[in-house]
Amino acid sequence: MRDTTRAEKLLSLFTSPDTATAIAGDLTEERQHRGSIWFWSHVLTTIVALWRNAVTSAPLANLKLAAAGCVVFATTAFGGTAAVSLFPQIVGSPLYWTALSIFWWGAAFWTGVALVSIAPRRGMAACAMLAVTGEALLIVFGVTAVWLDLLSTEFIIAYTAALVVAVPLLAGSSVARRRMIVCGVPALCLLLSVATPAAAQATEWKDPSRHVARMVVVDDNVQLEVLDWGGSGPAIVLLAGLGDTAHVFDDLAPMLTPRYRVLGLTRRGHRGSSAALGGYGFVRLAEDVVRVIDAMGVTNPVVVGHSFAGEEMHVLGARHSSKIRGLVYVDAAFDQAFAADIEAFNAVARTVPSAPSPKADDLASFKALRAYLQKYGGAGPEAHLRGRWVANPDGTVSRMWAPDLPIRQAMAADIQAAYKPYNPERIHVPAVAIYAVPKSADDLIRLGSSNRLPFPELLATVADDPALRERIEKLFALTRERVRHHEQWFEAFAEGGRVVEISGPHHLIVSNRREVLQQIDRFMSSVTARP
Repeated sequence: MRDTTRAEKLLSLFTSPDTATAIAGDLTEERQHRGSIWFWSHVLTTIVALWRNAVTSAPLANLKLAAAGCVVFATTAFGGTAAVSLFPQIVGSPLYWTALSIFWWGAAFWTGVALVSIAPRRGMAACAMLAVTGEALLIVFGVTAVWLDLLSTEFIIAYTAALVVAVPLLAGSSVARRRMIVCGVPALCLLLSVATPAAAQATEWKDPSRHVARMVVVDDNVQLEVLDWGGSGPAIVLLAGLGDTAHVFDDLAPMLTPRYRVLGLTRRGHRGSSAALGGYGFVRLAEDVVRVIDAMGVTNPVVVGHSFAGEEMHVLGARHSSKIRGLVYVDAAFDQAFAADIEAFNAVARTVPSAPSPKADDLASFKALRAYLQKYGGAGPEAHLRGRWVANPDGTVSRMWAPDLPIRQAMAADIQAAYKPYNPERIHVPAVAIYAVPKSADDLIRLGSSNRLPFPELLATVADDPALRERIEKLFALTRERVRHHEQWFEAFAEGGRVVEISGPHHLIVSNRREVLQQIDRFMSSVTARP
């Protein structure tokens, strides 16, 4: 639809294209029921929320950019004013005011282009901040002029031209944001003189996700990395799976911030947080989450967790139900005591070719690794990859990251002890469990499942190998049986728990963000506010 395309273009000025597409898609679905006025009003309020988040996530950086923009505009506009003033015979004439306005508006346009070209992530937000601040000051100045009776024809013309400056400023930044054109040499050189440190590091990789990272103390000599994406509305706390950091949510979290306040944390022993020598039991890990919730000042959040995070969530829902509003398990709710079919399942699984391991070419760079992972289950944000993998000095990728041996041993001992016996307490908050479940044998190969990566190339082989097709069909049937057991276990374990199936690999938060987002929205709208 044309409206959807326009909305995507507007939203992409302040967020990534993928996030803009997802938000516009959600709003378009509601538009069919609520109408165009609702649609466009929510597009505008979402844009304002995205802009506010961009500004508040890095206020100092935005202020520096805005100050640089003021310098660029003032210098260029002053030069134009001086040039026009070289012809005194036209001063005060319509030609004078026309030329002056063109110089001012041109200066504003190229200021917008320059800021976005130098700082693609924050330039648009800085331009919008500059435009809003400038218009507010001009309105105050205009009201003061009326009150002091300073109005004249020349004043009204100059004041009107100044009011319009915000339009070419935003137009220039929008063009640069959409097209990423290169600004003129004079403006570029001037801005580089103001932003030398940022320019000097232009070749270094930087995390593009708009979050604020901070360390929160949760225990003696233990600090956790907490990512704060901002946002407004009910709070959501994101918990990653074992081995992952909070950066695995770098793409999903910005899709939530227009409607929710979003935090993510990296558990102890993982890259970015303290490597503690103990405290990896489920009860202690859940206590860490509670301490982050208290330290960050969020009230009754919904906890959204992936994979291993389900164990922490069980404890949160059973022992800390007064602290949270609900739980969203993303391929994270499994009966770990169920082992009846493991041997039969593994026996069949071993006869079905699996996705290949990364080769040397796949580890030539993070870009190459990303391409490999995208093919076999989803790559996720680059900050997530850089947290999971170790880079060599030459830019190649060495291996998967792991904590030092004593930490790994302590982690394994505590987790194994927590699983024996496996009998988690029942939770006392609303909950939904999302499972990665193939809908067909072909989906199992093409999209993967909870415990199997996608291997789409295998489909060509299956077509000419009836025996392999039979084994895949059997593996699919066993996969469905296993998942159905876990679903029944969860429905009995969680009071009023709801089950959802999504066809995809284990990392649904990466591969199926849109569908996960829809389920989070549905759950958030269903839970009532807790005191």
